[in-house]
Order: sequence, then structure tokens, then C-alpha cells
Amino acid sequence: EIKTDLNKKANPFKGQTNQWDLSPSPATQKHTLCNGNQLLGGYEFGGTMSKQFTGLGSHSILYFSFSLYILDGWNAADNIGIKFDTTQFDVNGLDSSEWTQNICGNETRNDLGEVKIIGQVLHTNNKVTMSLIGSLSSLPAEQSYGIRNIFIKAAAMETGDVNKFCALANSGIPDAIKCPCPYGQYQDGNGVCQPCDSSCSACYGPTSSHCYECAP
Repeated sequence: EIKTDLNKKANPFKGQTNQWDLSPSPATQKHTLCNGNQLLGGYEFGGTMSKQFTGLGSHSILYFSFSLYILDGWNAADNIGIKFDTTQFDVNGLDSSEWTQNICGNETRNDLGEVKIIGQVLHTNNKVTMSLIGSLSSLPAEQSYGIRNIFIKAAAMETGDVNKFCALANSGIPDAIKCPCPYGQYQDGNGVCQPCDSSCSACYGPTSSHCYECAP
């Protein structure tokens, strides 16, 4: 079973954002536009967002991927928690002094921009609540985040599977959370990066059944 979300444009995207709970609730709307991309949250949002996905069927693991947009000046203590039910992964250790682009939001503070998050969590329930929890040291007008393009795949776990995640961007990702291979590749049993199957944009193995994210 594969669930996708926040991957449509214009009004359909707005309809998808209405299914999410955001706290604190934005004064106007739940979505913003950033460099031509619609985001849930985005500029002036730094709080918590969550949604329950149902109908996952029989499975023992969830493979997931999504785009996390890191906007405006962050420091190493700032954190985004990525939570699936009770299992949480943390994105932190970022240093905005190394960022050179300004794609949206506060014009006086540079952005890291799009960060691809991929990972897996051991899970068996027919439903899961996905949450992102912002713990930022400045006001949302100075530090914020948004997400889009969510893929959640419920599958049978393979030998040696554990809870894990990693992050990919053009630059600025700390080694502690940086993926070992470029986007579109996976690490084989010998620690060598190999290309994904042509049907996958991102993957955790060599075949079309190992997609984190399907190719467009």
C-alpha cells in the first residue's frame, strides 16, 4: 500500500492541506508558495503539523520520503522532529551561516531550501499519525519550515531492517544525518552506492518494489 500526499498543484493542493492539523493555526491559510512550489506551512510557520493516514493494510514496516523546506536563519540548536506514532527522528545541527540562497520567506535571511527526507520505521498498525514538530529558537518570521511530496509505503520488512532516516540537499546537511548516497541511488550490502531502478526517484534497494518514491 502506498499513500501520497501534498503533491498536487493549485486548488487540489489546498484541499490536501485542509486534511492536516496545524498548531498554532495560521491566521489565513495552511499553505504558502515558495519558489513556485506549494508548501504545507512554509514562511511564518514553525509549529506542529500532523495527519493520520489510514488503510495501510498488512505490513511490518513503513518506508517514507518527503520534501522538507528549511527557511530563513537556523542554528545548530533548532530542531524539527519527524514522528510516526511514537517513533521520532530529529533534523538538527544546521548552520545558516553556510547558506547562500534566498528562495522565499524573510528577504534578509538565507534559506537552506529543499531537503529530501527518506527513511523507514518498523510499524504494523493499519493507521499511522505522521507529525512534524518544530522547536525553533526565533519567531516564525525569522525561522520557519514547510513540507510537500509525501510518499508512505507500507510493506513487509526485510532482514536487518531498523528505524532510520537521512537527509539530502545540495549542501549544508550535517554528516550525522546526511544520506550515504546521492538521491536516486541506494547503498548495497557492501556499502557501495548503486542506481535505483528506473521506476524509482528514490529507493532502498535494486528493484521496482524498493521505491521510496516513484519516478514521475
